[in-house]
Amino acid sequence: MTWWQLMLLLLLPVSVSAQTEDTRRYTQEHPLVYEDARDLWPYSFINDDGKPEGYNIDLIDMLMRELNIPYIVKLKPQYEVIQDLKAGKADLTLVLAAG
Repeated sequence: MTWWQLMLLLLLPVSVSAQTEDTRRYTQEHPLVYEDARDLWPYSFINDDGKPEGYNIDLIDMLMRELNIPYIVKLKPQYEVIQDLKAGKADLTLVLAAG
């Protein structure tokens, strides 16, 4: 490691958190639940075969494969996605924001 890389590491803020016993472990039997809007083309939508498709779906697929996390995708109306996140029925979503 060069001196400038070491200096850069020292300047970056660090956040550390410990895992507790109640940390969720995603398995094939209990996968991560990703929910998104079902009519937000080209980001998330149901294709002609009735399957989830779009940029967000591709992004989640790449991330979950890289992290080796089993997951399922559910597409619903946007208001249901927010309700499911608050109720703990979903684990993850992507939200578009402007401004």
